[in-house]
Amino acid sequence: MFALPRPDQIVDAVAHRSVRWLGGSFAGAPSARTALRRRPAGELLADHACMTVRLDRGDHPAWSDVEPLVSRLLQAADHAVACKRHRQAFSLADRALRIAYHPSVHTGPDGSVLMLDQERFLAPFRASTAGRFLLFAPDPDEHRASAEPTERPERPLRVLVLSHSSWTFVHRVMDDLSTHENVEFRVVDLSRLPLGVRPTHALAMKARTDFWRHGRLQPVPTQLVDALTWADTVYLEWGTYPLTWFSMLDLAPFRVRRVARVHRFEMTTPYPLLARSAAFDEIAFVAPHVRTFMESASPRLAQAGRLRTVQNIHSLPARPRNQTNRDLYELLQVGWAPRVKDVLFTLDILDELRRTDQRFHLTLIGHDLDRSPGSRSRDWTEHVQRRIDAVGDAVTILGYRRDVPDLLGGAGFLVSASRNEGTHESVAEAAAAGCIPIVRDWPENRPWGGAASVYPAHWTVTTPQEAAAQIRLLCDQHRHATEADAREQWVRADRNPGRLRREYMEFLTGSGPH
Repeated sequence: MFALPRPDQIVDAVAHRSVRWLGGSFAGAPSARTALRRRPAGELLADHACMTVRLDRGDHPAWSDVEPLVSRLLQAADHAVACKRHRQAFSLADRALRIAYHPSVHTGPDGSVLMLDQERFLAPFRASTAGRFLLFAPDPDEHRASAEPTERPERPLRVLVLSHSSWTFVHRVMDDLSTHENVEFRVVDLSRLPLGVRPTHALAMKARTDFWRHGRLQPVPTQLVDALTWADTVYLEWGTYPLTWFSMLDLAPFRVRRVARVHRFEMTTPYPLLARSAAFDEIAFVAPHVRTFMESASPRLAQAGRLRTVQNIHSLPARPRNQTNRDLYELLQVGWAPRVKDVLFTLDILDELRRTDQRFHLTLIGHDLDRSPGSRSRDWTEHVQRRIDAVGDAVTILGYRRDVPDLLGGAGFLVSASRNEGTHESVAEAAAAGCIPIVRDWPENRPWGGAASVYPAHWTVTTPQEAAAQIRLLCDQHRHATEADAREQWVRADRNPGRLRREYMEFLTGSGPH
């Protein structure tokens, strides 16, 4: 079904295209910036345009370069609030948010200041009237979800699942519960709603500011009415802008339990803070450190009916019976091109190992650097390529593969080198397949519990040298088999299908211990 965009969507698209033009090197842009700087507030807008272009092209400025501009934008927004120019205030505060939470700010060589020093990052927003209203101020109680358990009907429990394009994790949940529980699912891909009502950043921000100014919730799109009327529970997967958008809908006409689940990706976005958590009976997080971080950042989360941690459901691969074919000198990394995966850490491990034993080699699985949206920084991409070229035949790049379980079954070790993860499912898959996982204590998650809050602490390392020492110790047929057995047993107990199934049913119905 086709629908024309709303006027505010057109204005938003044109405004941001204009910003990118103004901040770039296109014909006339430098002269336009010079002229703009002579006008009141013109220097601020010109600086914003230049910063936007820097971030969009993959530069990674330090937070000390970004924060002054964020503060200036918020100060200007506060002045507009004081003068009752609310539309201008919203525009300026939105510009501050888009810059502060731009992916390039959080993927640079120094890591994400939001993850590593949360208070420093949030300080400009806490100091601002507009920032506090957008991200921190408690929402009124009159629009809270009921938080009462859903009465189980004699018919199947009806669950409406909403997601925006990405279904990998929730499909596994639906497949498992459909097989083992009395549950019926309907799905709506929010990215396929008509353009006029489809969730976007702009629509989420407009809904939040309308609620801020007028206490007004948004009408439910007609395309969702039948599904919401049918459902006992609505389950929103992912905590990006659809989370904020959905939390601002007027769901009073529908007797439906409302739950949402938040992943690692959303930790460096503003949407869990912008959302009206009081709209949900329950919000779940994929890992303990994700929950700890979010609770620290967002006072509004306390307004949800309940918070919980619930892991991904995953069909873990069977371990190969013939272990004599396993190459104990092969390291695997699954997913390596995005900067957050930090393949340079893995290459450091390889260099350390090959310093004393040339038999060690590395296999990289996943899309290459050129196809990775997280690898837009040319300097970093070229540096990684030089490191790979320097090792020569000791590194093999396989690209995207569908036979990852088989590859894990034949390799000695899997390296989780990431700076920031949620659960990193490849670690569990590797342990189940008898491939020993070497898990970096993901440094950006470490202040919040890190990898040791998801996997046993003795699986984790902090330096390439420590990782290499652990690999050398276990690179013996008997030691490897013994440790692989122990890690497989742990992960199969931790991912017990019956327990996870029970936790998801409690999540969907509100039953179980509180």
